Amino acid sequence: MEKNNYHTRAGIECLNSCIYNYLANENQAISRSDIFFSGGGFEIGYFRGNGHKIMSGQNRSNLQFIRTYLEGSTVDNVLETYEGEMKTFLKETLQNKNRLIINVSGSGLPYSKAFDSNQTVSHFINLIGIDTKKNLVRISDGCMPVVGGGCYEDWIDMDVLAENWQMMNGRYIELNYKHLDIQKIKKSAYENMRKGIKKYLHKDRGWFGSRIGGHQAILRLFEDIKMMIESNTKNSLEIIRDINQQLRVEGYLSSKEFLLEKMKETGCREELTDSYQHIIREYDIICLNVMKSVIKKNPENMEGLIKQIQHSVQQENKILKEVLRNPFPVFK
Repeated sequence: MEKNNYHTRAGIECLNSCIYNYLANENQAISRSDIFFSGGGFEIGYFRGNGHKIMSGQNRSNLQFIRTYLEGSTVDNVLETYEGEMKTFLKETLQNKNRLIINVSGSGLPYSKAFDSNQTVSHFINLIGIDTKKNLVRISDGCMPVVGGGCYEDWIDMDVLAENWQMMNGRYIELNYKHLDIQKIKKSAYENMRKGIKKYLHKDRGWFGSRIGGHQAILRLFEDIKMMIESNTKNSLEIIRDINQQLRVEGYLSSKEFLLEKMKETGCREELTDSYQHIIREYDIICLNVMKSVIKKNPENMEGLIKQIQHSVQQENKILKEVLRNPFPVFK
């Protein structure tokens, strides 16, 4: 038994993709960026100190969207991680055709070969069908944890899935709603996008504080990475791997992808969206080269990368100021 006519669409971030795919398959006229921005995403912040955290509110935006607009959903549930109980839960839930999202380890998925098998990478997938006779579950992954991304939709052994699910403590989400006010969501998303851009462009005075916001977050992070290389900081490679994950997977760059989608949706001219897409590619390349500089312990390379990121930030700010000049769209 599986959801009829379900089609997995490609996403930008995994949990956002899960929400989007359920709604899109039920003909709700909603976009990935609607979910991100109406949930309050795009508040960029860099938190200095141990670990170096740079965030965009990505995970919070997903949960806030569910709580605000999908009334009746259950969020952050944890199932007792006994294999027999997990399989019973899956059978009952999927046979009732509930909208089920589970938290798995991306590194343990049989179709994902991009991550070290010893690394636990949090990931979310939809479960859209079950074959109890063959002990199979049909999964939908709109944001594969592999290089280049992509979609995956196929059957997987229930025992393999349950074992993977146990690694993430049996966490799951069930979506539910009666009626979506699409116009309200889109209006909220656009207003939050504009607020987010204004905060991003604002000159943060707390340059030497423990938290730096907006466009200066990435600049301060790169300066700190250069200092880390120069002082030969212990565990610098582990730190930069975590930072690279934050930048390229957990929200910093994907927040810009959501912004690009919203720019296109609201009628920004093609020249502007093409320029912003180019900026995103530049950010991605620079972030990869930062990783290489740390591996080679080369602070001189970081000097050049800091100049590159300063230029990219300046160009991005010009584009975003143009976006703010666009007239407020009419939502129907």
